[in-house]
Amino acid sequence: MAGLSGIAYVASKRAEKEPEINQKIASLVGRLAEFETSDLKDVFRDVGSVNFFLSQPATKAPGTCSSILKKIGSDLWLDLIQSTLRDGKVKKEQAFWLLWNIYRYDEPLAKQLAQKSVNLFAENVRDGKLSEVSLPLVGLLNHLEVSTEGIFHEIDLVRASEILDSFKNKEPLEGTSILLSLIAISSKAPKDKFETLKGRVLKDPKVKSCLYNNRNTQLQSVFNTLIRRYSF
Repeated sequence: MAGLSGIAYVASKRAEKEPEINQKIASLVGRLAEFETSDLKDVFRDVGSVNFFLSQPATKAPGTCSSILKKIGSDLWLDLIQSTLRDGKVKKEQAFWLLWNIYRYDEPLAKQLAQKSVNLFAENVRDGKLSEVSLPLVGLLNHLEVSTEGIFHEIDLVRASEILDSFKNKEPLEGTSILLSLIAISSKAPKDKFETLKGRVLKDPKVKSCLYNNRNTQLQSVFNTLIRRYSF
C-alpha cells in the first residue's frame, strides 16, 4: 500500500503532461484486485493509507476499486471505521473520510457502515459542537438516509457560514466538504435562509470550478450526481 501510494503521488504530478501514467496506475490497481482476500485484508489496515489509496490511485480504476471493496467485505471496513473512532491516537476525521471514500465506490456499503457506526460518530461530536468535521459528516449521513438526531437538532447558521468560508479559503479548496456541508444545512435550516447562504457560497468562482470542473473525473462524477440530486 505504501509503495503504491508513493507511485501514485509522484505520478499525479506528471499525469497532465503524460496521460498514459493514469493507465499504468489503473493497471497497478488491477494487479491489486488479483490478490487473495486474506492478503487484501492485510494490506488495507492503516486508515490513512487506505484513504490515500481510495482518493488517489483508485480513482483511475473506479470499477476495479469497487470490486476490491466487495472482495474484502464489510467487516473489515466496519472495524476500520469504528476502531479509528475509538483510537485516541488517530485523528477522528479519518473515519469520516473513509466513509466518504467508500461512498464514492459503493453507496449501499457506505449506508450499511454508516447505520452501524452512527452512534460512535455521534459520541465523537462532543456536546453537539459544530466543526469542520461534524458539519460535512451530517451532510453525508443525511444523504445516506441515516438519522442524525443524536448529533444535531438544529444548525447554527452563523457558525456554519464561518465553516464554509474556512473551506473556501483552504488551498486546495475543499469542494467535498463544502458540498456535504450544504447538504447538512439544507436539512436543518429554514429554506429561505439556506437559499441565501447557498447562493453566497456558490457565487464564488473557485467553488463553482471545483464542483463542476474537478480534474479528478471520478470525483467530478460523484459531485455532479449530488449536485443534480440537491439542485445546487
